[in-house]
Amino acid sequence: MDGFREPSWKKPATPGQVYAVDAMNNTVSPLLAGFCMAALATSVADADKFRWPGATMLAFTLAFANLIASIQLGISGRRYLYSHGDLVTWWGDSDLQDNSVNTTVRTEQEKHISRWREFHKWTGRAFNLGLAFLTAAVAIALAPPSRASASDRSAHMIQDCLRWTASGVSAIGCLLELAIIVTAWLVRVRPFERRQS
Repeated sequence: MDGFREPSWKKPATPGQVYAVDAMNNTVSPLLAGFCMAALATSVADADKFRWPGATMLAFTLAFANLIASIQLGISGRRYLYSHGDLVTWWGDSDLQDNSVNTTVRTEQEKHISRWREFHKWTGRAFNLGLAFLTAAVAIALAPPSRASASDRSAHMIQDCLRWTASGVSAIGCLLELAIIVTAWLVRVRPFERRQS
């Protein structure tokens, strides 16, 4: 691109990354954590209606814990991400024109964005693990309960088949989420990161 200059202030990997992280932390994670809490309460209250109530409760608890961790990590890391415009508002344009102030602020901003990137990495990992545990919990919860008698089993055969199918679909979703996690951990090249190194 003609006229491109190396950015003087460190930036996130892509322009939309900040919005995606904020949406994950401010909307998606809290909603899913609330769902996990409600599902966990249901599995505790109606344990007899689940094939594996202990595993269901554990998976929902692990999902809840990871989603809450992603919120906490996201909030903790967000304080380290700010723009040049934020600095101008905070310091004033005339102060930032002073070379010594500008150098000090720029050095701090580089340290801060590195911290933000580390928090962002762990926030994403906790969120993705929360989704994986959530899809696993749904798959476990959907498995039909054990039937005591042969007549009870035959009367519920169609419903049990449907529940096993739903459980399998959720298990496939869990495997896909795990594949996304592994891929994200292995593929580290992002569009704008190469210019910032």
